[in-house]
Parts: sequence; structure tokens; C-alpha cells
Amino acid sequence: MEPMEIFKVLLLVLLVCCAIGAGLSKKLLTSVIIFMSYSCVMAIVWAMLQSPDLAITEAAVGAGVSTVLFFMCLRRIGSTEKSEKAKGAAGKGGNAGSAGNAGNAGNAGSDENDENDGNEENAEKQENAEDEGNVGNKENAENR
Repeated sequence: MEPMEIFKVLLLVLLVCCAIGAGLSKKLLTSVIIFMSYSCVMAIVWAMLQSPDLAITEAAVGAGVSTVLFFMCLRRIGSTEKSEKAKGAAGKGGNAGSAGNAGNAGNAGSDENDENDGNEENAEKQENAEDEGNVGNKENAENR
């Protein structure tokens, strides 16, 4: 077998592995990087098939512009996920015994909450939050 034939087979195997890996990856950043690798390998395949116009287009759009757009999207999603985690970190369990609800449940009958005279309002907020399975830090801060 010629070295060029071995190289072609390796490129095709790498192409299939990248396609499967991008789909099965649990992390979005990893999927984007694998997708970029797929586009680079595809550009090499187009060049080997003596189609330089497609190779340049694949390299520019597939590995270049699309990857930058994906990274920008991931950055935006990451900032949203961080704020969501900060809001929802307290209410993972969704029940009265969870750490997120402990702030409201523990203060429901305490003297600290008497100055608000809003125990019924706090209880209603807590019930609504429990129905959603999430108690935000903002509500906990207001209730304290």
C-alpha cells in the first residue's frame, strides 16, 4: 500500500471519528473544537480531490467563521448559565428540606421576620418557588 493511500484512509477515519465525537461529546466547547477539526480535515480532503475552491471555502467558513460564531455563542450561553447557576444553586432539591429553601423555612417563624409582617407573603413565595423546584437567591435575600 502506498503512503498516500494510507494517508487518505487515515483522513477518512479521522473524519468519521470527528463526526461521531462532535455528536457524542457532553461539553459544548469540546464539540465546537471537534467540529473545527472536522472542517480542517475536510478542507484537506477537498484539496486532495483537486478542488481548491471548495478547500478554501471549507477552511474559511467551516473552520474559521463558523467556529468563531460558535465560540461567541458559547461565551454568551456561558454567561447566561453562570447567572442561572447563581440563581438556582440554592434550590437544587426543590423540597422544603433542601438548602435553597432552608433560608425561607428557617425564617418563617423567627423574630427576624416579624419586622416584615409578611410571613404569609413569604410562605406564598416559597410555595410558588417549590412548585417550580427552584428558589432564587434574590427572593431569599428579600425574605431575610
